[in-house]
Amino acid sequence: MQVRNLVFKSAVGFAACLAMLAGLSIPLSVHAQGCILTRTTAPVLGAQSSPFLEEGQFQLTANYRQFTADEHYSNGSGLNLVVMNTNTQVISEMQAMEIGGIYALNQQLNLTLSIPYMLEGSSNRALPSGVAGSPRFEHSANGIGDVSIGARYWLMNSQENSDQNIGLGLSVKIPTGDSEVTDLFPNRTGADIRSRFVDQSIQPGDGGWGFQLSMEAFKTVGDFTLFANGAYTFNPRGQNDTFSPPAFLNPVGPQAVADNIRFNTVNDSYIARVGAAYPILAIPGLSVSLAGRVVGVPESDLIGDTTGFRRPGYFMTLDPGINYTIDRAIFSFTVPVRVHQYVGDSFGAVRDSTFANYMIEFSVSYRFGG
Repeated sequence: MQVRNLVFKSAVGFAACLAMLAGLSIPLSVHAQGCILTRTTAPVLGAQSSPFLEEGQFQLTANYRQFTADEHYSNGSGLNLVVMNTNTQVISEMQAMEIGGIYALNQQLNLTLSIPYMLEGSSNRALPSGVAGSPRFEHSANGIGDVSIGARYWLMNSQENSDQNIGLGLSVKIPTGDSEVTDLFPNRTGADIRSRFVDQSIQPGDGGWGFQLSMEAFKTVGDFTLFANGAYTFNPRGQNDTFSPPAFLNPVGPQAVADNIRFNTVNDSYIARVGAAYPILAIPGLSVSLAGRVVGVPESDLIGDTTGFRRPGYFMTLDPGINYTIDRAIFSFTVPVRVHQYVGDSFGAVRDSTFANYMIEFSVSYRFGG
């Protein structure tokens, strides 16, 4: 009976961490994996505690992520060997922290808050572009991202369905992040170093109000917990007031670039994730998980105008993770490994993007009150 209880607690606990961060899923640039700008968070999974907060209970979370994207893809899913062989690809690096909180009005309805912060984001280019042996120039940014406030509701009675449930979430994205960060940088010929907007992929904010619809579900099957999570971020604004990479790199000036790509887009983004978790019975509090994830930017937004410079596409990862719970604290470590990628067209033009082979994600949460 004690072993069976531990299995049940581990399985339900896995769903706890799913609920914890899926409810905090918000759009922010620091969760891109390279140049494709996906302002959406993936949940960190696994914990041995209840998936449902008690009435009046708080949960605070700090989520850290880092990656280096240096493999250049274009025209679909193919690696651009010309760019890679000349070592002229863009190299993007990112370190980011997200502070989140959940407050339970009751076991069914939770309020959520998330505050992203880019610790350091950099974009490194070889200029003149396309010329082997060109010197590299780097521009960087940091600062608070776009804050999100929302709510999540469990559709099934949480007291009667501790081994399965479906949650729906709605959050509002507030444009608190700076979308007009500048740094000293030359044009694409490597000349005329001056203050220019940094690349879209490392701007802390996107300059637009938005909202996100999310869903998460879990079910215990034997010793396993199966889960699914999805979210779509709507950004009605077409474009912001920040010059795009083709514009700020143009030696003639931004006015030489077509109107529809002169400024950065404020794009929609999406994420879907499915997987399973399993408790390590020999070590109380320990569980492991494996998930598949797809994150991307559509070629057209669902609401509002589709205009401005964007890099549409998606990437897929396998996400092995390990999670440990002690008292009211939950520690999660995940290493998403890229297994596929796709770069789409925008306004009929072929886009390109660099991707990271893997990311490192670490999360710590603590629950109190109630």
